[in-house]
Amino acid sequence: MIAGLELPDSGIITGGGLHNCAFSFSDDRLFEEFSALDNITCVVPRRERHKRQGNLFEKSAPALQKTPPTHAARELLLALGLDDDAIVKLVQTFSGGMKRRVSIARAFAAERPVILLDEPTAGLDADTREAALDFIKTRQGNATLIVVTHSPAVTAQLGGERLQLGGTIENAQPKGICELD
Repeated sequence: MIAGLELPDSGIITGGGLHNCAFSFSDDRLFEEFSALDNITCVVPRRERHKRQGNLFEKSAPALQKTPPTHAARELLLALGLDDDAIVKLVQTFSGGMKRRVSIARAFAAERPVILLDEPTAGLDADTREAALDFIKTRQGNATLIVVTHSPAVTAQLGGERLQLGGTIENAQPKGICELD
């Protein structure tokens, strides 16, 4: 509902919607016939649109603001541990963990004020999981990050709070990162 993919039965949700949210779904939803690089560049915002909207991301992603889309996409993929050979290959040839990292990179490349990550570390080995979580933490900037995970360790590493369905909040410290059970 936050993303605007479903409508609420009642009430109003503000601050979300398709134009304000970037996603990394649990099933990745990548363009399998595209390269990793092309999967990212297809969501990199046009700089002209940012100028009209007042550039919400000037403070949160300054490195991406001044770089061409392909260069910015490459930087994101390299930061997540994919090498130059891999980023030009078709995503359909990737392992699940490689696809997961492309999906995370694509969510951050979209430069939206709300980033929704559904099980961002699923399918990643321990070292890659740590690197992905470090990437998420350092790239969040001013964006609101909502992470759905079954792992309290993921929530803890991201410095977030835990929300359970039904609205119970444990150790509430507003930090913009939540875990939903």
